[in-house]
Amino acid sequence: MTRAKDISKIVTDADLSGTLDVTGTFTSQGIDDNANATAITISEADKVLIGTTTTNWSGASTLLVKEASGDGGITIVSASTSNNGNIGFADTEGNDFANMRGLITYLHSDDAFRFMTANAERMRITSSGNVGIGTSSVNGTLHVQANPTAELSLWGGGGSYGRSKFNIQSVDDGTSTGKFQITTESTVPSSPELLTITNAGNVGIGTSSPNSRLTSASTDGSVGFSIHRTFSGDVSGETTIGGLDFTLTDTATSNQIVSRISPVGSAGTGDAFAGAMRFYTAGNDGSIAERMRIDSSGDYLFLGGTLRIKDSGNTSQRGAIYGDASSFHINAGVNNLIAYSAGGERMRIDSSGNVGIGTTSPSTLLHLKGDNATILLEDSSPDDAREASLFVQAGDLFLRAGNNLSSGSPTVDAQLVLIDGGTLTYQQSGTERMRIDSSGNLLVGKTASGSANLGGEIRPSGSILTTSDGGFAAVFNRENSHGEIIRLKKDDATIGGLYSSPSVTGPFFGHINVGLAMYHVGNSILPSGTGGLRDNAIDLGNSFNRFDDIYATNSTIQTSDRNEKQDIEELSEAEQRVAVVAKGLMRKFRWIDSVAEKGDNARTHFGIIAQDLQDAFTAEGLDAGDYAMFTSTTCWEKEISVDAVEADEENGIEAQEAYTYRKIAEEATEGYTERTRLGVRYNQLLAFIISAI
Repeated sequence: MTRAKDISKIVTDADLSGTLDVTGTFTSQGIDDNANATAITISEADKVLIGTTTTNWSGASTLLVKEASGDGGITIVSASTSNNGNIGFADTEGNDFANMRGLITYLHSDDAFRFMTANAERMRITSSGNVGIGTSSVNGTLHVQANPTAELSLWGGGGSYGRSKFNIQSVDDGTSTGKFQITTESTVPSSPELLTITNAGNVGIGTSSPNSRLTSASTDGSVGFSIHRTFSGDVSGETTIGGLDFTLTDTATSNQIVSRISPVGSAGTGDAFAGAMRFYTAGNDGSIAERMRIDSSGDYLFLGGTLRIKDSGNTSQRGAIYGDASSFHINAGVNNLIAYSAGGERMRIDSSGNVGIGTTSPSTLLHLKGDNATILLEDSSPDDAREASLFVQAGDLFLRAGNNLSSGSPTVDAQLVLIDGGTLTYQQSGTERMRIDSSGNLLVGKTASGSANLGGEIRPSGSILTTSDGGFAAVFNRENSHGEIIRLKKDDATIGGLYSSPSVTGPFFGHINVGLAMYHVGNSILPSGTGGLRDNAIDLGNSFNRFDDIYATNSTIQTSDRNEKQDIEELSEAEQRVAVVAKGLMRKFRWIDSVAEKGDNARTHFGIIAQDLQDAFTAEGLDAGDYAMFTSTTCWEKEISVDAVEADEENGIEAQEAYTYRKIAEEATEGYTERTRLGVRYNQLLAFIISAI
């Protein structure tokens, strides 16, 4: 082949070798070159160079296009809008579409870009600029779809996968409920999940199965949520760090806050931080107010509300705790209020208000049960700290007063002991001073009942016994005024007593206007009443209640003072005749009662028969009743029988034999027998008889 130097004519069917230099216009079928410089270069390595003769990196220089100045580019013009523009990447030659392993296509009918790898569409950019990855039906600005998981993975660092990654993925779990997840992991697959949003709207942090609107889970106990506020310098008072509001949306009134959780913090100099958590709810008027607080000391503060405990269905109240300006209330809404410690029940209040300590079945207002169950009362006064205790030991009940009573060496000043069996004792410094025995006898200074035992005793029957060793057995003292010292009663009616009287320096025994005064200054026993001494007013015995014998050194003395007498006269002739008759009426006799008692040993007495004296007056036309020497008394009497009584030591009852007594009435009484007894005053009778001698 020869080198063509100057070809000025059309060359057809030329077989040329070497270099063909063309100046001017070069026209050939399929190629038009009107450039005035080299436009297309086909190198010896089958590289096509447009606008340049120098190749670049061999891996991307099969076709190289360069613009000498200004913008450059490659334009693919399709025949119509029904055709596509493609840039294909094939592993092998051939007409089969499967040979296209990679393909960039502009779809003129949709005005969309399609990107394929491995002969499958991987990404699409729609005419509106939306990007779809894994789908040809793009529904958003960025639409990523994969089966079962669509994932956006961000990697950092080196290695095959890098040191860490951050994934945003949508997961199809094979049901109608898909979920959106943000995950992190150092290797594939993407696990564990950092954030999951289910199609129900539940958000999970650290879990792929959130069962509520927001669920946080961890396996290492790390903090679930953190709200942080940065400040500089010291903070005076409490400063709100953040908060969590719960709102209710009403189309008429927009959002209304119904509850809030708000942490607050404060800081002093340096790192001296303190914090608190506040809890708010809205009232009936819609205003939000703090209801509870957990302060920096860990204390729970309930502000004006009630802590209520209800059943799982929120229908029945189990209990409530609340307080007002004057009281603190614990209200059990069920049968029992129970307190526990160390895993065991320690106290309960049942539905009747009974309090049980150590027992689950309190039977009284306060029921304690346990070995040596003890109630200890301690005076907190530092000057005179005292203690009192109540406890049960070996069946006996102790009430103590002293010091160190809960120690092993108590100082017991005094104690009451209720002994099993019914005896109650009082002790001082270890010595018994008093007891109430099982029969109810109160014993002071002795441990056994009975008048033979030294000490004092009060019996349930009302008896009082005192026995002393050489000293007085009882003292009754009245201060400041005279009057009753001891009152005696029968069936709650006063029948007598012991008095002090201003009339004598001694005691008065009796009842109202009848009694005896012990006049020790005059060595006399004087008739007296509660108002003082009584002269010529009190009899010693009466016609039906007589004394037997009176022993005296001298005879009785009758007042015979002229100044106290009137109607003084000499005896009449009739009276003198009666006196003469009376002298002859003297008789000897024996008393019927004495004969009944003593038989033949009954002695003979001398005197006059009252009926004979009465007849002597009648014989002279005189009435014996007009003369004091003669007495006639009528009464009504009844004999009363009293049964014998057996002794009962336990109840303080002494034995008593059966007896009878006469009961006297001064007026006629049903069931009573009328009786008249006549008598004479011998001092006057003898004076009467002497007048006739």
